Amino acid sequence: MKKCTWKELNTVFGFEDIFDAFLAALLYASLLLFPIFVILVQVITVYMFLLTWMVILIIMALILYALVIHRFWYRSLILKKPDATCDIKTLFKRNLLIVSSILIVLGLIFLFVLIPLLWV
Repeated sequence: MKKCTWKELNTVFGFEDIFDAFLAALLYASLLLFPIFVILVQVITVYMFLLTWMVILIIMALILYALVIHRFWYRSLILKKPDATCDIKTLFKRNLLIVSSILIVLGLIFLFVLIPLLWV
C-alpha cells in the first residue's frame, strides 16, 4: 500500500463515505465510553480536592476516546472498500498523534492555568 493523504483518501472513498464512517465511529465510541465519562464526572464531584488527578484521568480518557474513534473510523472505511489502495492506518496514526498532542496541551493548560484560577 502506498502512503495516503487526505486528498487521496477523498478521491478513493468520497466525502460522503468518509463523513458517514466518521459519524458512525463517533456514535459507537460515544456509546462505548459514555459510562466511563459519567463515572469520571461522579468521581470528580465527590473528590473535588483531588481535582488535578481527575483532570489527568480526563485527559487520558479523552485520548482513549480519540483512539476508539479513529479505530472505529478505520474499520468502517475498510469495511466500505476492502480493496482500497491507500494506507489508511498510517494516515490515521498521524492524525491521532496530532489530536492526542493537542489534547495533552489543552489539558496541561487547564491543569496549570485554569484550575489555579478557580481556586483563587
